Amino acid sequence: NDVDYVPMAKDIETLDEWEEFATAMNSDGDLSKYLYKGGLVRLGADLSADNLTSITKTFPYIFDGNGRTITRTSATSSLFEKLTGEIRNLTLDGELKLDNDGAPFVKTLNPGGKITGCTNNMNVTFELKDHTTYIAGFAAELPTTDVEGDIVTEISRCTNNGTITGTTAYTDGEKYNVAIGGVVGDVRAGGNAPYSVVLEGCKNLKEIRFTPVPPADHETPGMAFTGIGGVAGWIRSCR
Repeated sequence: NDVDYVPMAKDIETLDEWEEFATAMNSDGDLSKYLYKGGLVRLGADLSADNLTSITKTFPYIFDGNGRTITRTSATSSLFEKLTGEIRNLTLDGELKLDNDGAPFVKTLNPGGKITGCTNNMNVTFELKDHTTYIAGFAAELPTTDVEGDIVTEISRCTNNGTITGTTAYTDGEKYNVAIGGVVGDVRAGGNAPYSVVLEGCKNLKEIRFTPVPPADHETPGMAFTGIGGVAGWIRSCR
């Protein structure tokens, strides 16, 4: 009586509930049905589909996989495009085919974002079409920041069990930049404010293979820079 009743949030347990959650997130809709106290969203069952709607808006909350697995057998984009919050205790499985930046978990891990205690079993294949491309098992790109204060971006206790295999779609005269890592692709720890990147307890257990296709009249393709690593493909400081 004269008090607004707020129902308890619920776990995401079905494909329809994931789609409802993702659509609300991407359209700045009402997330209260799935948002627990403290900004927690929790997976309550394994999900499997050809593909799922990716979270394209910046995700500032905590997504707890709760030890569950999301399988996408024909995915074409990262599950989360931009992350400033945290993904934890989640396993991803299936196949991911990319033609630009991407990773099974996150395309851009923004300053302050975290991926902890997660496992990637998705196999990633790609054909580079953009001049600059970052590919990884967990986060394709960690950009710089101009936000004030000490900021820590973290990937910890994560294991990549998915192969990463790709080539170029070479056009004569083009130059390509590529960073490929089992955990993270391109790391730029710098900017105009303190910014730390923590990679702790992470490992890659599968093959990473990049086969550039040279033009007909050259022995090597036009690669401006190439960084490939089991954990990190390219680490550079911008300070």
